[in-house]
Amino acid sequence: MKLIKNISIIALAIFSFSSCESFFSTTIEVDPPAYEAQMVLHSFATPADSIFLVGVAQSVGLLEKIDNSNKVNDAKVSLYEDGVLKFELEYVDGGPSVAFNYGVNALAGELIFEEGKEYEIRVEHPTYENISVKQIAPKGIEVTRVKLDENQRPSTDGGLANAVDIEFSDPAGEENYYELKMFRNVVFPDGSGYKENVFLETNDFSATASAYGNSLLLKDDNFDGENYKISVLFWNEPVDLELQWNVITKDYYLYSKSLTDYWNAQDFGFFAEPVSVYTNVENGLGLFGMVNESVYDVEE
Repeated sequence: MKLIKNISIIALAIFSFSSCESFFSTTIEVDPPAYEAQMVLHSFATPADSIFLVGVAQSVGLLEKIDNSNKVNDAKVSLYEDGVLKFELEYVDGGPSVAFNYGVNALAGELIFEEGKEYEIRVEHPTYENISVKQIAPKGIEVTRVKLDENQRPSTDGGLANAVDIEFSDPAGEENYYELKMFRNVVFPDGSGYKENVFLETNDFSATASAYGNSLLLKDDNFDGENYKISVLFWNEPVDLELQWNVITKDYYLYSKSLTDYWNAQDFGFFAEPVSVYTNVENGLGLFGMVNESVYDVEE
């Protein structure tokens, strides 16, 4: 009888909550927090670039809509190299689907950036507070070995996965950050084709997920100055593979990692801890990041 009584109490409680429709459907109107609009900048560059693009927009409030009207199209955008003005960027009208609205082309055969030099973007505007951001173009660090190991490595699901072993020599006495991406070249009988992005996993504790293209981030805290090998796992067909090896700036690393953490937190909805996306823009928001990119064929 006691069991029946307890079940009856539980059933009554459930019925009571389910019948209180007004309790759960009540809409609480909350004024969005006050904020001051700032300029937002985003740009990514490599020492191999002959074209440089920058996106400038206005930040929006918590409940406001983000669309093409948020772009700031009347700013003065300048690029400095080691403190000396190098380019005034021109306004680019790429339409509503294009994120970048300022750009510059180098002269034929010339590049915009050089390894090891410091670059600064300055954005001036009569209404918003001026913003700026600096980055040092990273130097290339060579991969010494890229080797495929087909269907031989234990995977996270208990089966066997393809693996690629990547070896390189990390420079000593400095912070270094890397990004690893892999692609498979798919070619059709008519000669056309595309690059298939390969999803990567690893058991390496120095690596973490990147926000871009199923790739991995790596920092040298645990192997500074060493010859290091990282193994990545994947499940795509192991033919016509190429590794994109990026030496990246610390700001690029922190931004990509924070963006991944932010997206992952959304999966927990109500119960997620707030995650701030990293920014390196002074007096504003956004990111200027730099990458030194190399591409290697994956040897079978």
